Amino acid sequence: MFVNKYSQFNSHSQKGFALLTSVIVVSVMLLTSFTLATIFIREMRGASVYEDSVIALKAADSGIELATKKLETIEIGEEGVLGNCSNGISCQFNISPIGSGEISGDFLVSNISQTPNGDSYGQEIQLDSQNNLHVVWYDDTPGNFDIYYSKWDGTEWESVNLSNNGGRSDSPEIEIDSKDNIHVIWEDKSPGNWDILYNKWTPETGWLTEPINISNNPGDSFDTSLRIDSKDNIHVVWRDETDVDVERYPWNDDVFYAKWSPETGWTDPVNICRTPDASRWPKIRLDSEDYPHVVWQDYSDDFESMWSYDIYYTKWTPETGWLPFVNISYNTGISYNPEMGIDSEDNVHIVWQDDLDIPSNRFEILYKKWSPITGWSEAVNLSSTPTENSLYPEIEIDSKNNLHVIWREDENSISGCNTLHMTFYTKWTPEDGWLPATNISGSFNKAGDYRQIRIDSQDNPHVVWYNTISDGNDETPCWSDPRDILYNKWTPETGWLTEPINISNNSGDSRYVLIRIDSSDGPHIVWRDNTISEDNPLGKYEIYYARIQEYLITATGVFGDTKRKIEMKVRKNIDSKITILSRREVAPD
Repeated sequence: MFVNKYSQFNSHSQKGFALLTSVIVVSVMLLTSFTLATIFIREMRGASVYEDSVIALKAADSGIELATKKLETIEIGEEGVLGNCSNGISCQFNISPIGSGEISGDFLVSNISQTPNGDSYGQEIQLDSQNNLHVVWYDDTPGNFDIYYSKWDGTEWESVNLSNNGGRSDSPEIEIDSKDNIHVIWEDKSPGNWDILYNKWTPETGWLTEPINISNNPGDSFDTSLRIDSKDNIHVVWRDETDVDVERYPWNDDVFYAKWSPETGWTDPVNICRTPDASRWPKIRLDSEDYPHVVWQDYSDDFESMWSYDIYYTKWTPETGWLPFVNISYNTGISYNPEMGIDSEDNVHIVWQDDLDIPSNRFEILYKKWSPITGWSEAVNLSSTPTENSLYPEIEIDSKNNLHVIWREDENSISGCNTLHMTFYTKWTPEDGWLPATNISGSFNKAGDYRQIRIDSQDNPHVVWYNTISDGNDETPCWSDPRDILYNKWTPETGWLTEPINISNNSGDSRYVLIRIDSSDGPHIVWRDNTISEDNPLGKYEIYYARIQEYLITATGVFGDTKRKIEMKVRKNIDSKITILSRREVAPD
């Protein structure tokens, strides 16, 4: 029988091929299944890690929430507080106070100047865009008075001597521009007569090696006022004796103005008043067009009466230059201490104290407004207490163009050391006009002075002043009694605090207080103080600083092998409410 071998072979070959194909298919299927399974496992494992991370972050969030509630109940100044979550998730939180110093009520108080061998005076302050406080003052630690500057660097106050010369340096002012560059001017006698010197700090160059003499003339120059406009140009006014015949008019001086811009540098000083007698205490403010407005008190004797100081005003525009000055008080009485504000519609608001030529020599607080439409208004008497003394007004304007005014009100029916010196406040709104004046002093009403007011982002006013606290020793004169720094605040919910807060609350003499409000509505308060302490054993005047206590809250959440950590900086306000200052996630420990 003929057998076809090729046919036999083909039959076996086909069977083998089919078997091989089956093996390959199975192998591919197994490999694919394994690969898919691996991918699935990896995806599941990734999903698990992701879910662990989300749960850990939620746990950290819970820790932050628990810590914030805990902070509402702990005492101000209490050291680090640890806690654990108790709702079935794993987290731990920590509450730590930020900064060092003495606790006074809700405030943390620290010594800025730290020059225990010399006295520090004449402090001025500003906040930059990051809410860092910058301070200048003059200090006799070197043996003569020099200008010092200090800034908080996160761990300590870092100070530098800006003038550092053999002459007396006095009365600094500070402003900060839109780039957070720092500008300082002061009065300095090192050139031989009193001149106005200027220094500047930038991150790129630091402080100028040599200050610039911006008055640079043979007459004495005093009483500076400084502002920086929206283009970072610098505007300065001061009183100057240069154009005065001092032999004929020994008490005469005029108001001078200088400006710095990137295009021109410092301009030559310009005499903007040339009145026939003494022009003192000029103040400069800028309107929305960056045009300067200047107000001052002037003893030019328009009425040929003895001691007839008046309030003068002028402004500059590109079309007219400096306008002829205007006497806005224009009476035979004594008009003192002008303060000025300009609202967002470029209306000018001026307050001052005036005795209205009343025989009793009692001062009232007067107010005038200038608008581009109506010109100057009639004077309004804000105090209207003819038997008392109303002195030293301050004015601030809020975001709605409402006006806020404070002053010192003296109760003269009580004489000597028992005379009451109270802090009064009033407000103007378009709806209500001027409200009746309010005494915001509480029981702190003895020999109070040197007030300042600032408005926060919610248009709430904050006020500080210093007040005499009796030492209980009747054998010592009352003017030697210690003074303390007081703070009051108004809110729509509570009105004014019934009792102001005693911030310094020490045995020393605390006075000449300033306040600034940061972008989170926190008050920053600075004054001079001679309290004897470990870092001031000689009882020299030092520059002190107070802010409401801030805390660092950290919370770590854990789930599985995953940790997430959140860090939050907060302030505990005087009403125990918590303000969040910053919040971020950081690498866990």
